[in-house]
Order: sequence, then structure tokens, then C-alpha cells
Amino acid sequence: MNAIYTATEYQAPLQKEILSIGYIKKINTVTVSGTTTDLELFPDYNRLIQQVEDHFSESGLLKCYFHFAAINTAITKVLFKLFRHLVNAQKEGYQIKIFWIIEEGDHELIDVGLDFKNLYDLDFQITVK
Repeated sequence: MNAIYTATEYQAPLQKEILSIGYIKKINTVTVSGTTTDLELFPDYNRLIQQVEDHFSESGLLKCYFHFAAINTAITKVLFKLFRHLVNAQKEGYQIKIFWIIEEGDHELIDVGLDFKNLYDLDFQITVK
């Protein structure tokens, strides 16, 4: 059974001190939340990108939830790479939904989300919590 979450249904609390990267194959979902400024996280993101690529061999839908407390430019570059993979999958007919969830008043992450939304032709929803 495929569960479909909307941004309002995404209720995971923001863990500001840690990063959580999750891929749940059963419900076609990727979640990334928390603080993502440590360069040692590149292997985790690269593993996520590989999981996303592999996912499309088995499913036509992927929902991605991003809920950051902090982000830096190095990790933003990794997200550019992930979004390019998602755009390519969408061009091949896969359904991609992006939920960019931010805390009220975090203007920097609102701007980052708007930049991604404007750069990539994806179903991209920005939600302020």
C-alpha cells in the first residue's frame, strides 16, 4: 500500500542538532531534515542519490520531504545534483513531488527553496510551519 503524505501531514519534529536522511522504499518517500552543514555527510547524500536512482527501477512515484534547520553551500551543491536526477526521472515519465518545509521566519531557507523551485521544473511545494 502506498501512503501519500502532503506537507501538512508531514509531522516529524525538526531536529536542529542532527541530520536525518531517510529513504522508505515501501511508501516511495525520501526525508531529509535537520542541520546539514557537515562536509562529512557527502557519503550519506551520495548513498541517497544512488537509492533514488535505484528506486525508479521499481516505482514510478517518489515523494521527497526536505525540512532543514540549517544548510550550507556545499550541501546545496549536493542537492542540485539530486534535483538534476529527479528532473531526469521526471522527463522519463516518473512522478516526483517535492515538499520543502521550513520554519516560520527562516527567510534564508525560504529563498533557497524558491531558488530550487524556480530552477527545476518539478512539482515543488514550499510550506511554512
